[in-house]
Amino acid sequence: MKTILLWIGFAGCIVGGAALQGIHAGVFLQPTAALIVLLPVLLYILYSLGNDLPGLLSRACQQRLTESDLATFDIAVSLGFVFGVIGMVSGMIATMANLSDSAQLGAGIALSFVSAIYGALPAVLLLPVRAGANPTSKGGVAAGAFMAFTAVMLAANVMTVVYALGR
Repeated sequence: MKTILLWIGFAGCIVGGAALQGIHAGVFLQPTAALIVLLPVLLYILYSLGNDLPGLLSRACQQRLTESDLATFDIAVSLGFVFGVIGMVSGMIATMANLSDSAQLGAGIALSFVSAIYGALPAVLLLPVRAGANPTSKGGVAAGAFMAFTAVMLAANVMTVVYALGR
């Protein structure tokens, strides 16, 4: 129950912050980024679990995850960041390919930034579940390294945008 409340709090912070800035939630819906980032993570989870998805959901609700479940979550979080970076690079490529057409720049920039958000989504969703099942685990260490790398990639995205807009 604490995890669900935490997810609601996370969503409230994101939606509330976006609303304060005048951003509607639809800007976060990016099918290309979802295909590049979230689908591979979901496919990995389904592949690694086989027919045990109902069992995992039951164990997660009861906070009785097995070591195999925890390992699956760790890899899913890592894959989220890896595919998030792939999505960011794809967006940067699209931006750079359209430098001569300023009307097309926004799509590549949006793909880059939304991919970063989608890449962090598995961590936001799975790390609280993992921590609730095993509070002394060190599952966030790899996620922290990937977050640092994602921050570097975001900085590269910002530089790309500044370059693109300055042309």
